Amino acid sequence: MKADTVPPVVSSSVQDMYSLGMWAHNLTVTDYQDLIDRGWRRSGLYCYKPTMSLTCCPLYTIRCAALEFKLSKSQKKVLKRMHRFLSHGSTKSNEGRSETPEIMGAYVNITSMRPPCKKAKFLRLERKQKKLLSQGFSEKEVESMTRRGKSLGNKEKSLENFLNEPLPPNPAHRLEVRLVRSNPPSQELEQTYQEAYQVYLKYQMAVHGDSAEKCTLHQYTRFLVKSPLKSYALFVRYQFHVHQEKDDKWTYPAFEEFLVDSPLVGYGSFHQQYWLSGRLVAVGVIDILPRCISSVYFYYDPDLGHLSLGTYASLRELALTQSLYHHAPSLQYYYMGFYIQTCPKMRYKA
Repeated sequence: MKADTVPPVVSSSVQDMYSLGMWAHNLTVTDYQDLIDRGWRRSGLYCYKPTMSLTCCPLYTIRCAALEFKLSKSQKKVLKRMHRFLSHGSTKSNEGRSETPEIMGAYVNITSMRPPCKKAKFLRLERKQKKLLSQGFSEKEVESMTRRGKSLGNKEKSLENFLNEPLPPNPAHRLEVRLVRSNPPSQELEQTYQEAYQVYLKYQMAVHGDSAEKCTLHQYTRFLVKSPLKSYALFVRYQFHVHQEKDDKWTYPAFEEFLVDSPLVGYGSFHQQYWLSGRLVAVGVIDILPRCISSVYFYYDPDLGHLSLGTYASLRELALTQSLYHHAPSLQYYYMGFYIQTCPKMRYKA
């Protein structure tokens, strides 16, 4: 690890925010894994750790055990909303239905015509109870069995089930998720660089109120593309070489770290791109490390804010963590960055 340490600094935006920091030019994934396990995070090449005893707003590291994760009701709603949008182009569950029936040109009150409808899950439960009673089980046994969903063969849908739910033959939209390496920049990243930057610019101006002058291409590159992580291969060995940065035209020595049981994509820094019907609409900046996937930043097209893309992308990154675990058994956690209890924009992490 090669780094230039700096003394405790005060944030330029909030005068009561204190942190320790360092510029990391070369950082192995194992070193950075150890750092974030101790409360550090990175922003581009800059690594920092809040000074909890001094800062006004404590920043807590959020970590999720991906293999033990269970969807909440609100998260299921986000996934269903996305599926409806991809299928029909609308997020409304009653798309194509008339809310008020019309008979002979006059509107009628539907509640006066029939009793209230029961939810489908209750109807299924009643049918199963009747079936068990017909098989000779007592009412007490049936009640006991229906309390345990597994006894009736009910299995809760997993995150993978929701994400892989099939679309109709001619869906309104198609979503493609691409994982592209950002450091060193892959060909896929370079081909979509300007398109990704335009989404970032639109997001920063609409969501965070930044000016276009502040969100330059150079700032975007420094903030979300540059990374000190140089590890991306499969075997245990170290190799010293000189790396040429295209943008700044400077060279520096770098280490590549090769680890056994690494995921097929390797370790390091990536952009997870979300393409909606051929258009780039969101990007998640992540680091794939030996024991976790670390979320660095996420930005999206504000026109699609009704889809709760922040929550949806977090679930996608969780699913990626679960998938990579099969090739890298030590990779079991998903880090969502810092959590500030008093910040409304971070409530979704709680």
